[in-house]
Amino acid sequence: MGSPSAGQADPAWTSHQPQRLRGFLLLMSVASLRRWRRKTLRYRKERQCIDAWLSAVDRAFDISPDVALEVIKAQGLVKGYGDTHRRGLTSFNTLMQAFERYGEAPDAAIRLRQLHDAALADEKGETLKQSVGEWQPEAPAHTADDRSRIAVKQL
Repeated sequence: MGSPSAGQADPAWTSHQPQRLRGFLLLMSVASLRRWRRKTLRYRKERQCIDAWLSAVDRAFDISPDVALEVIKAQGLVKGYGDTHRRGLTSFNTLMQAFERYGEAPDAAIRLRQLHDAALADEKGETLKQSVGEWQPEAPAHTADDRSRIAVKQL
């Protein structure tokens, strides 16, 4: 669809222009649905995901600013609607699982960046699955206090 020539109106566009009564009423009717948004199941699920992600960002900052940056960037995988949204959410969840499992490894930031790049490499997520399978992180050195904290996390 190109833009109409000067002086000519595109019929498909003019019927929804907000300057016209019909377009204005259409926009107003969509805007009126906003008050019900917070009552929907999708909103509640999205809110839970956002809260879990923010909690993961806080934990990542405790580990390293570089790890936290990669956890923050991971949210960018979730976008769009339908299949695109579903694939992005699956990739995001895979990265968050990798963070939860291996986030304290010395090479966690580098590996999370590689997983993020792998998630963007193909639509089907095959590259990401392969990259996750290859990640055998080095075991971080733990003190006695760290072990008890990890044990509590696993419960």
